[in-house]
Amino acid sequence: EQEELLRNLSICLKEFGVENKKNLWRRFNAIRWLFPGHRRGVQASKHLFSQCEKMLQAYRKKSNKQPHKIIHMIDADSEYISDAERISDMIVYTIAGFDTTASAIASALLELARHPKEQIKLRESLRKCVSDEEARHCSELKNVARETLRMHPPIAIGTIRVPSRDLVAENTDEKATKTLIPAESICLTSYYAIQRNIKVFANPESFVPDRWDNPSNEMIKSFMAFSLGRRSCQGQALAVAEMHEVLSKLCRKYEFGVIEEGEHQNLVLYKPVGTILSVRVASV
Repeated sequence: EQEELLRNLSICLKEFGVENKKNLWRRFNAIRWLFPGHRRGVQASKHLFSQCEKMLQAYRKKSNKQPHKIIHMIDADSEYISDAERISDMIVYTIAGFDTTASAIASALLELARHPKEQIKLRESLRKCVSDEEARHCSELKNVARETLRMHPPIAIGTIRVPSRDLVAENTDEKATKTLIPAESICLTSYYAIQRNIKVFANPESFVPDRWDNPSNEMIKSFMAFSLGRRSCQGQALAVAEMHEVLSKLCRKYEFGVIEEGEHQNLVLYKPVGTILSVRVASV
């Protein structure tokens, strides 16, 4: 069932994300049914809905409920109008909480493999930790995770916002005029572009984890991998915790090298494609 879930998820991401971007005709309701790929995506989405429905019903039958789990919170939330809404949110969490974090971890391992000195520095710091808990909060690990998310945010294209009122954006250049953003404008915030702004980040194309030892106020404000404000990513704490957990275990024990560089591509998510890394037990 897990393999089927992942297969259906992959089909949905491919057909509704990648293929729809390639062919604008697939976005029109009247004719998109003519495309076999779209019909395949619809079938996969129905199977995905059915699988999540089974997960919800199976959890309800459990005698030992676990209140800290997301599925419990969704099930117990009385503000949902129906189970269909609950299942829709389960699908969202499955997509947002699975592939995004995996893409970030893959990017982190690639950058560490590209930069052996940074990898050795991280490994030495992790091995000085006396417990797993201390390793997960290692400052060098936090810097690596943050720098990875700066350079390779999984949602690189960013988010779309529509302001309900006119906004006036201040310019850092005193000679420049203020920028008016009219109400109801469609605003696309590209995390990739913002986090590689040379006016904020020195050598923005370089992997420099140490830059986060003493970040400037502009750097903190420009870090938008999870967006900012009240509508920021609900799962950012979980995503960061997963990155710290996985990277602390892998980088403490193993050494990574590059066999095939591959390249980062924006296929719904921004992630390394065609990359092959070597791995061996690191020397003591």
